[in-house]
Amino acid sequence: MKNNENKNAFTLVETLITLTILGVVAAITIPYLIQKYIETTNRVKVKKAMAAYEKVINDIVVENDNFWINKEWQSDIVFYFL
Repeated sequence: MKNNENKNAFTLVETLITLTILGVVAAITIPYLIQKYIETTNRVKVKKAMAAYEKVINDIVVENDNFWINKEWQSDIVFYFL
């Protein structure tokens, strides 16, 4: 038999070990990334909703000539939800 000292390719075992390691890393990383994506999208939705609520409160204040609510209470309401 010929002894092949020049190894030019990966063996099947080396390839399978590499794929297994990549699979484990992906299994650990992907749930974390999905969770962070969901948290970020929820945070953006809440900020948009709060901006809409703030606009409604400001419209009510302007419409009622600042009678319905005073400015301190208005800012407390807005920042309470943020």
